[in-house]
Amino acid sequence: MPFCWAQIVIIAKQVGWQMGSSDIANRLKSHDSVTFAQISRNTIEGWIDWSSAKPWWKESVLKRVEDGNNPGHNRGGRCGILVRSRAEAIHHRRLTEAQSGYPEIVEAIKIRLKFLRQRCNS
Repeated sequence: MPFCWAQIVIIAKQVGWQMGSSDIANRLKSHDSVTFAQISRNTIEGWIDWSSAKPWWKESVLKRVEDGNNPGHNRGGRCGILVRSRAEAIHHRRLTEAQSGYPEIVEAIKIRLKFLRQRCNS
């Protein structure tokens, strides 16, 4: 599961079964203002299936998350929120920093992950 999507699911559960897209967006921004700085209520709204009494994620969105594909639109927003991160892809393929071709990105990801680990452990 992509790292960002895991955070979205956790926040959505905290918001409750009504899944208010504004509440989800606001909590994501307060939870991690760097990663979710540009996420919009409208993007989240498009991911939710409102056809039943209890809203839930659209099957198409869950499928794209599982496949590691894009959110399925070109209306802006943060690119790749549903996509497997470069760090996951590198780990998945067991590439070294030198093999990745993007050592500066790998280092930035490592710094961010260390920050998140420290934040979670404190």
